[in-house]
Amino acid sequence: MSERWEANDSDVYFVQNFTDVRVQINVTYNGVVQRNNSIPLLKNQWGMGQNAVYNDSNILPYPKEFHFVINGKDRTLYK
Repeated sequence: MSERWEANDSDVYFVQNFTDVRVQINVTYNGVVQRNNSIPLLKNQWGMGQNAVYNDSNILPYPKEFHFVINGKDRTLYK
């Protein structure tokens, strides 16, 4: 993240696909591994480190995708 990111800047929701086999994907924020499927439905509840890993090509509509959120909330935690 940019050092210029401000707490009132908009959230960014990323989606990345992957084709290789993944046993797991760990997301660490402020030294703590975040749990999978932690992105709330309501955007006003989104926070750093929230993520979702869809690793089963038999489950639609999200075969093998990694979703994660970044934003400027709680900047003091990662300065």
